[in-house]
Amino acid sequence: MAAWADSVQVAEQFVVAITLAEIERGVIAKERTDPTQSEHLRRWFDDKVLRIFVFARRGTNLIMQPLAGHIGYSLYSGISWF
Repeated sequence: MAAWADSVQVAEQFVVAITLAEIERGVIAKERTDPTQSEHLRRWFDDKVLRIFVFARRGTNLIMQPLAGHIGYSLYSGISWF
């Protein structure tokens, strides 16, 4: 899978915003059970995944913001997108 992803131009790759929301939800859930692992996941998600799919991030933010407010977590805090 990684070889395939490397062979396709980023501009030709797509991801559904709800998929990003599900990954985000998993990272948040991991914070409760394994803070060390969640730090690694957070860095990977923020620095690798979201930076590639910056436009999908807007949709994810709309989906996840109510959840973030509910659990007292600020999504994407400190991330500079541009």
